Amino acid sequence: MPEVAVQQFAQKVGERLDYTVRWKNVIGQGETISSFSFTLPSGLLLDAQDSTGTDTVAWIRGGNPGTYARCLAQITTSGGRTFRQYFEVRIVEG
Repeated sequence: MPEVAVQQFAQKVGERLDYTVRWKNVIGQGETISSFSFTLPSGLLLDAQDSTGTDTVAWIRGGNPGTYARCLAQITTSGGRTFRQYFEVRIVEG
């Protein structure tokens, strides 16, 4: 299953931020996102998620200061192909 490079972000304790994962470069012409999911490590909370066109969005909050959280975004396309993309969230003091 193809994976895309890891993106890194910083999030302050107490913030609720959105993270957009762009799939335009891996989705085939004429394909759409059929299903998607986000998997977060313990300590982070997925408040909401959405899919718009070739992007997926996760609204995330929580975490402990000084920790790194590796999050997984996964899609399945209308063509039956599955892709994964990881991103890291570093929790910092507010």
